[in-house]
Amino acid sequence: MTPIRILGVAFAALVSMVLLSGCGSTPRATNLQVNLTLNEQLAQSGRVPSIEVDVIGLNQSQLETFRTVNLSEYFLSSLRRDTNKKTFYFASGNTEPKSLARTDGVWKEWIDDQGAMYLAVLADIPGVTQDLPGEADPRRLILPLDRSRWSGTRVDIRVDGSGLTLLTPPKPAAD
Repeated sequence: MTPIRILGVAFAALVSMVLLSGCGSTPRATNLQVNLTLNEQLAQSGRVPSIEVDVIGLNQSQLETFRTVNLSEYFLSSLRRDTNKKTFYFASGNTEPKSLARTDGVWKEWIDDQGAMYLAVLADIPGVTQDLPGEADPRRLILPLDRSRWSGTRVDIRVDGSGLTLLTPPKPAAD
């Protein structure tokens, strides 16, 4: 083999390694079908309090704010008013499941325009006022949008009288 041919093969190998090393290493966000269902016993009780659930796409710089915000204050704040969110309501006579479609235009805003890699689900449930940080507060879920963390494209969340229950958890993060 001539030195030029050896250099050409080495260069091609180097380019291939660089291109292949980037594949799969950068997390990519995915839009999910988010399904919210009211706890069946609560729904059938006929005494459903007025519950609001905000679903919010978050980028890295917003993550800490929404992880630590006092939820009792959030639902009365300008932060909530100024946040690009989808809000769903449950109450007596309005107990049917709610859904944020994968095709909803808000996903483009969150992922493409804002660079969202997380999804916050925050619930205002009357009588639940623990105001704990992070997911210690049962009214708050912070979910990854990294497509490698999900087996499918839907997330099911049950809204209970005491908080939110994630029924389809993501896969563990790869190390």
